[in-house]
Amino acid sequence: MGVYLNPPEKAREGRKIPTGTFDYMSRHLFPGEVLVGLYDRLIFKLAPCIPDARELEEFERQYREGNLVSHDFFAVPKEWLEERSL
Repeated sequence: MGVYLNPPEKAREGRKIPTGTFDYMSRHLFPGEVLVGLYDRLIFKLAPCIPDARELEEFERQYREGNLVSHDFFAVPKEWLEERSL
């Protein structure tokens, strides 16, 4: 999978986005922002960029299977990913 925000907790400094479909959440983004999911695997957190519906579905599948215990979504400036990508 793609680009991650590091450290993951930095996502909380962005704007919280209401959970929904990718199209719904992306309508809440301002120019220059990207959608980031903050996921908890219990032993660690991860904050991947969610650039499209396919990527969102992959993480939602992991959540449904119990591999992720919680998730929130945030709008963050694109520059944060460019500076902190893995």
